[in-house]
Amino acid sequence: MRYRLALLLTLVAVSGCREAPKKEWLAGSWVPISESCASDAGFEFDLSGQYRSFSQDGIWDIKRDTIELQVTGITDGEGGRIPFDDKSEWKVTIFKDNYFESEIEGDTWKWKRCEFGKEALNTADQTNNKQYRQKIIWENTGGGTFEKIQKIDERGMVYTADSTEPLVRGQCQKMGENLSAYLDAGWRIVSATPSNRAVQGGQCQGRDVVIERGER
Repeated sequence: MRYRLALLLTLVAVSGCREAPKKEWLAGSWVPISESCASDAGFEFDLSGQYRSFSQDGIWDIKRDTIELQVTGITDGEGGRIPFDDKSEWKVTIFKDNYFESEIEGDTWKWKRCEFGKEALNTADQTNNKQYRQKIIWENTGGGTFEKIQKIDERGMVYTADSTEPLVRGQCQKMGENLSAYLDAGWRIVSATPSNRAVQGGQCQGRDVVIERGER
């Protein structure tokens, strides 16, 4: 009797354990099932725990069958970033191959995986055995924020002397990579996301650009 009861409890426990996706499986780029991989409607889960979309960034993790997402910043429409704090939970209900479904605040969302700007399920490049090399570069788009340099005169009065703009712009130019040179060398743009960089004296306006080049 004890053996049968223990077996029954084991079966109940096993049947109640639901298979969940691992973080390694979820890492990558996803878009809604009805959208193109070339659109800006998707997002990226980085294996390090970073989350990025066209207008948001933040952090993510997976606990059992639930994705825990925290948005920490949004774009202001002009390439700038505004601090933000919003948490949500995505319950993964189905995951298979390069597809998963999640429940978000009562609604069901269906997602497909993208690789190299194309659907992972069926890409033409797989049929002709073409391999792609992909990398992320940071491009300086020219704007930025600059601080004012304040000084004190001989009377002890504080006054604004100069701006840090020349210092900031010089650092921005050194940090940025030449996107045109990559395009001339046969690379193409897969996606681009606004991404500003803090430097001494201000902030550089720019974007993270994913580029790829086909190699036989």
